[in-house]
Amino acid sequence: MFRPIALLLLAALTGAPALAHADDDAFPLTASAVEAERALESFARCVAETRTPLAREVLEQSLGSPAQGALIKAGMPNGSDYCLGSSSVKLVFRPIPFAGGLASYFVTTRYVRYDLPAFVRAGTLPVVQGSPERCGLCLVQHDAAGALALIRTRLGGPEEDSAIAALQPALAACVTAGVTLHLDKLAIRSVAAVVLYRYAAAAEAGAEPK
Repeated sequence: MFRPIALLLLAALTGAPALAHADDDAFPLTASAVEAERALESFARCVAETRTPLAREVLEQSLGSPAQGALIKAGMPNGSDYCLGSSSVKLVFRPIPFAGGLASYFVTTRYVRYDLPAFVRAGTLPVVQGSPERCGLCLVQHDAAGALALIRTRLGGPEEDSAIAALQPALAACVTAGVTLHLDKLAIRSVAAVVLYRYAAAAEAGAEPK
């Protein structure tokens, strides 16, 4: 069970949903920015574990869409909640990283025994909508094992940097294919996690072998 987290860092996460930070060229991220992103990921993973139906409903929505953002806001409590601890802070989410955190929970726990790269190679294409999802699908199709390795790294750690570097050929191929989005590291792992979740959920629904 994930521990409740203190949310004093989440003021840094306010703002309009976006695929990239306003200053996303400034790498490495400052310690406070990394901690804020980890706090949101931890919160999302806790929600996925303790409020699974809500998490799955969020992940069914188009990534970063107004509908997804509205569902997140409607489903999040205004008062105390296990995942919030005793904080009364009203959270403002970036839907794409939050959805990525939800998806990463399922990919690394419920579906950990699935051969996800094999599902990507042989499985039915998941439904994707919008540029973020198309980018994630392109990335996962080019290097599913690399995308999975990225999701398994600690957010903001050196292993994440190595995994991103290993994905550069796939990212370049996706840009060549016409995807012109500017992605930061958090967005890359978020879109990859959501697409891998979609493959795994489709495989589960279709009773494909684990």
